[in-house]
Amino acid sequence: MHRIWSSLVRVLLICPAPFRKRAAAKLARYILDRYATILVSGQEHLDRLKGTNHIFISNHLSNADAIVLDEVLKSFNPVFVAGIKLTRESGSRLMLETFKTIPINPEKADRHALAEAVAAVKRGNSLVVFPEGTRSRSQSMIAAKKGIVLVAKMANVAIVPIGLQGTEKLLPINDKDMNQEFFHSAAVEVNIGKPVHLPPIEDHETKKDWEERCLDYLMHCIASLLAPEYRGVYRDPESVEGEMKDEGI
Repeated sequence: MHRIWSSLVRVLLICPAPFRKRAAAKLARYILDRYATILVSGQEHLDRLKGTNHIFISNHLSNADAIVLDEVLKSFNPVFVAGIKLTRESGSRLMLETFKTIPINPEKADRHALAEAVAAVKRGNSLVVFPEGTRSRSQSMIAAKKGIVLVAKMANVAIVPIGLQGTEKLLPINDKDMNQEFFHSAAVEVNIGKPVHLPPIEDHETKKDWEERCLDYLMHCIASLLAPEYRGVYRDPESVEGEMKDEGI
């Protein structure tokens, strides 16, 4: 099966772009139907948001995360901020053909990508961001990068947290060779939270302190939607509850 998958990817990548995109979309649909049982909680939050655009933020466990979220959020015309290294591997490059992406270099302040992300929201798209910047190898949350705070501030739309569980089993990470990652049958839980906004800056705060507090708040919003073993460095949810009370959520 692994050999067949690798051969299929190689063939599709040399096909003309229109055919390749259609084939990749059908392949993604087949993969989800065959391997993934997707359980969505908080659908009522999405139902209330229809017809508007937002920034969706999620924890990051697998290269399957975007395929799953593209299916769940398809009515929001999502654009994904995706690490540029995904374009260098054949399997992930093919999967990128199935949805709209903005490539970003997570190892530096990629101002061009951040500007593109804001522009996409201004055009009416919803943005999907994985603030951790890379997949978690521990299967629990790792420290996030603060680019999401800048995008959220400039885009000035509601932010919707999402907790993902199970994609690490659907498409496990292979750090030796990303092209050797293969799909397995798995139950995937997608927990949609209530929309939130960045908390206001306090009189005594510096800009740096405010950005750090915003980032911590957003990541705790995600963590509150996950089972404790997935929360990692954001395992304490108390600050989220306080902020939500302040915003009247």
